[in-house]
Amino acid sequence: MSKGAHNFKRRTEMEGRPYCRDCNEYPCQRKGRRSDGSPRYAPRCKRCWKKRYYPQQKSIIPDGVGRHHKGYRRHLKDTCEWCNFMALHPIQLDIDHIDNNHRNNHPSNLRTLCPPCHRLRNLAEMILAMLHRTYPASKSI
Repeated sequence: MSKGAHNFKRRTEMEGRPYCRDCNEYPCQRKGRRSDGSPRYAPRCKRCWKKRYYPQQKSIIPDGVGRHHKGYRRHLKDTCEWCNFMALHPIQLDIDHIDNNHRNNHPSNLRTLCPPCHRLRNLAEMILAMLHRTYPASKSI
């Protein structure tokens, strides 16, 4: 097989396609067939469609806040900050994100908890959330 022969079929398929109305560089996406059997095309290529409907979201995390996966483990202490459980091995302790934002790895947002305390904290938050949904704060008159 000669170089580029594997793209021959794809190139011939795209010859009849209209080009993107935004960039005029790439062929439009195929969107099925019309009732008469002729192909239907979108007005934009896939690349421009993604730019238009899925723009890059800006990060809400301020600069200087840890963004590396599990980089927060270096802030792990030797004891649980609630019950003072002394761990024999670091794997016996968890890192808790105080504001529940797991992307915010700033040291002020992290605390070391043993697994039972971590579960209790999460359970307490769930109970408070359920109570808040069941009994919303009443308006003062």
